[in-house]
Amino acid sequence: MNININSLKAFTTHVLVVQQYMLEIIELLQLNSIYHDSSKYLNSDEWPLLQHKYLLDNLEYGSSEFNTLVEELKPSVDEHHYNNRHHIEFHEHYLQMSMFDWLEWLADLKSFESNNNLYNMLQIQFEKYNIDKTTQQLLINTATELGWM
Repeated sequence: MNININSLKAFTTHVLVVQQYMLEIIELLQLNSIYHDSSKYLNSDEWPLLQHKYLLDNLEYGSSEFNTLVEELKPSVDEHHYNNRHHIEFHEHYLQMSMFDWLEWLADLKSFESNNNLYNMLQIQFEKYNIDKTTQQLLINTATELGWM
């Protein structure tokens, strides 16, 4: 096989540039993971949510008991959502969320899965926020590729 040296250099440069961009993506994901929900510790208005985390984790996501507790904690939940951009409520419309927001949102939802099913939780969210079919499929594909579904 006869490869032009300039083409080989150009291809190698391309690979290195893509790797650099991927590392930038990884760096931002790492920062998001480190600072995930840090407002729960810093903002006293969110402390009731922090205090009831164990109860929420042991209820079926979307059940009447879960929804009742979330409603009781509404001021704290709202404060939390409005302080953390990976929550849909942070934005005027879910299409304003970045891929980074969606990835963190998926991870957040996945964290509730010990007593729940991620697919079912996604369906609840899709209906609640009227999320379009294309975005739904993108999120399902991502969760599946991660081995979460």
